[in-house]
Amino acid sequence: MNEGRVYALSGIRLACGFEVPEWESFRVEPGAGEDVRIALAEAQPGLPATSCALAEGRDLWLVISGFATFHVEDGCRITVFPEPDVPLSQWRPFLLGTAWNALCLQRDILLLHASVVARDKNALAFCGPSGAGKSSMAASLLREGYSLVSDDLCRVDPSPVAQVHPSMPRLRLWREMLALGGAVPEELTPVLDGRDKFQLPVAGTGRAPVSLHAIFLLEWGEPEVRRICGLDALKRLVGEATYRPEMVEAMGLSGRHWQHCLTLLRTVPLYVLRRPRDIARLDAAPALIRQLTGDPRHTGM
Repeated sequence: MNEGRVYALSGIRLACGFEVPEWESFRVEPGAGEDVRIALAEAQPGLPATSCALAEGRDLWLVISGFATFHVEDGCRITVFPEPDVPLSQWRPFLLGTAWNALCLQRDILLLHASVVARDKNALAFCGPSGAGKSSMAASLLREGYSLVSDDLCRVDPSPVAQVHPSMPRLRLWREMLALGGAVPEELTPVLDGRDKFQLPVAGTGRAPVSLHAIFLLEWGEPEVRRICGLDALKRLVGEATYRPEMVEAMGLSGRHWQHCLTLLRTVPLYVLRRPRDIARLDAAPALIRQLTGDPRHTGM
């Protein structure tokens, strides 16, 4: 089979039988050392029509009703079964999200549901479930001189020194945030048709991993930043920074996932960052982060 393109993303070499525009900045020359194969299949696998995840060890079927079915095998192969007449642009977001998450879990890789920015080689991760404002927080800090490392699903190597791998150089932002930065939504690619959320290309940090110096769990409210430690920190990191936790459980990987998070917290401080929803007060969060510059871990930020 002609695998088409090879991408070196998050420390993984992926041979892909079709173009993935979001990965284009990570495209490399084909070689003999590809870690993962991604291919299309025409025949439908005969699974339930409703969305579901069916796991048997390191073998996972993901049914995304109305879009595609993904077969993720042993951390080394993803086969995509698109629904008839559904264009690649419509099911590709699920490859970049849900299927990618499953693949990394099978490869024993820690992913945080986060947006990560960096300045002077110091990276900050902003975590939380969908709707927590991760990408909006990153956009605010880009205007403060930070660079984007990763958005949405971020590979973190927890030891011996915590590092974040750069990923797609784009932010996924709602129309209101785009307008604030002067972007025109109609000139951008929507995340999914029918949604008022768009992909904004931004300059990234390249391909080399960046040291992770702090993690923030995002909350809404009056401006406040506080550090949390111990078991509370571990529980909250796992609970609020894990993407699709049911997939972790379905593949029997909860123990490994908790261990990775514990290892990460041994060297990286965890904070709760609360900021107002009011878009007119967006400067509140960057101001709180600047308060941490007295901490030796945050010098140069």
